[in-house]
Amino acid sequence: MVTWKGQLKTVNLTLKVEKDANGGFKWIIVGVDAHFLETMMIKANQKNYISFTLPKSVDSTTSLPPSSNGLQFMNIDQVSSDKKNISNYFYKTDSYKDALPFLLPKV
Repeated sequence: MVTWKGQLKTVNLTLKVEKDANGGFKWIIVGVDAHFLETMMIKANQKNYISFTLPKSVDSTTSLPPSSNGLQFMNIDQVSSDKKNISNYFYKTDSYKDALPFLLPKV
């Protein structure tokens, strides 16, 4: 759940395990589905607004550890609170075709 314009809204995240540069593993967010943003996303896609780059991380070691699923992702809130390392939590691509650009905290 996220708070959007003062209302609680449901957001579905799709995660997968990824091998990091040090040979360890971490969870990354590979998809964001937020039905309440569909109209905004359609308008943005029509105007090519979704092209953006995640900022470079300050600490490349921060992530959602592989044990997160055993804890039912109780630490998922660190994704929105760790703004300096936000790119560690998401897949890397040149264009995002989901709700991710609309839901990222301002960095």
